[in-house]
Amino acid sequence: MTNDRLFGLFLRTLAVPLLLLIVGVGGYILYSFWQKEAIAKELYRWEPVLAEGYTVTEVNDKGEFALHYTYRYGGSKYGSGSLSPYDELNDEAWNDEKFLEWLSREDHPPLTIYVDPADPARSSAVRGWAQGDRAETLFAGSGILTVGLVLLYFSLRKVPEVGELFKDA
Repeated sequence: MTNDRLFGLFLRTLAVPLLLLIVGVGGYILYSFWQKEAIAKELYRWEPVLAEGYTVTEVNDKGEFALHYTYRYGGSKYGSGSLSPYDELNDEAWNDEKFLEWLSREDHPPLTIYVDPADPARSSAVRGWAQGDRAETLFAGSGILTVGLVLLYFSLRKVPEVGELFKDA
């Protein structure tokens, strides 16, 4: 084995784990994107109901709020204090300044609650994800995954030496 071949093997040994990591990052970004899309799709099947009443109270001086609302569905009365049954959506909604500004308005506008028809105790004050950078996330994940797979292919394929290409068969 020549030094050139040994050096190529050494580079491949270093490149493959790095490229697999890049592929994994791209795959995770796409997975989290489609997971959010599945949650949004589920929430859009829920039925809108006007809240009978709601209160918004400031929890601490950091600007954190708590919400409690009541609603009727199917003749029964329910109440909840969460914005969504999904923790990650809950966190994103609480960090949305415009949403908090709307909730704490003095004119106390009507609040629409979205109720799960299969389990009316499950409700959500937010119906989907804030638009934010969803398209950028999809394109970034797709790009990272594609580049990682292409580079992985080129690092693993067998490349014949130039001398072997012109040998007589």
